[in-house]
Amino acid sequence: MQKNVKWIKKTFIIFLLYFFCIFFAIQLFVIKGNSMQPTLQNQDLVIIDKIHYHIFNPKVGDIVGVKTEYNGEIVKRIVAVSGDTVIYKDGKIFINDKAIDNLNNQYIRDRGDIKYPFIVPENVYFILGDNINESMDSRYQRIGCIKKKDIIGKILYYK
Repeated sequence: MQKNVKWIKKTFIIFLLYFFCIFFAIQLFVIKGNSMQPTLQNQDLVIIDKIHYHIFNPKVGDIVGVKTEYNGEIVKRIVAVSGDTVIYKDGKIFINDKAIDNLNNQYIRDRGDIKYPFIVPENVYFILGDNINESMDSRYQRIGCIKKKDIIGKILYYK
C-alpha cells in the first residue's frame, strides 16, 4: 500500500512538472516558411524558452518567437533595440551606420514600407528574418517593431 502511495506521489509530481514546462516554461514550435534560412529551415522543430525574458532583456542577435496580429506566431532575429537608427541604402540595411550581417549575403530587394531613417521607439525591438528577401518583418508596418509582451520567448534549440 505504501509503495502505491509513493508511486502515485511521484507520478503526480512528474505530471505537475510536465504541465509547468509545457504551459509556462517552454514551447515547441514548427518553423513555417523560409524567412529564417539558412539558420532555420521550413518545418524545423525549435524549443522556445518562455521564462528567459522574464529575467533578462532581449538583445541584438537573439532569435525569438513572437506573436503578431498579421502573421500569427513567427520566429525572427532581433537586429535593433530602442534608440537604434535603421537605414536602408544601396540594397543593404544599416543599424547605427553599420551594415547588418546578411547571412545569405543578399542584395536586399525590398526596403519595406517604413520611412527611413527609422529610429526604433522606446521599449520595442526591430526584427528581421535571416533570409531577408523572403521575410515579413519590422520593415513592414503590418508587423512593425515588437513589444516585449509580444515576445513568446528565446529560441533555445534548433535543428
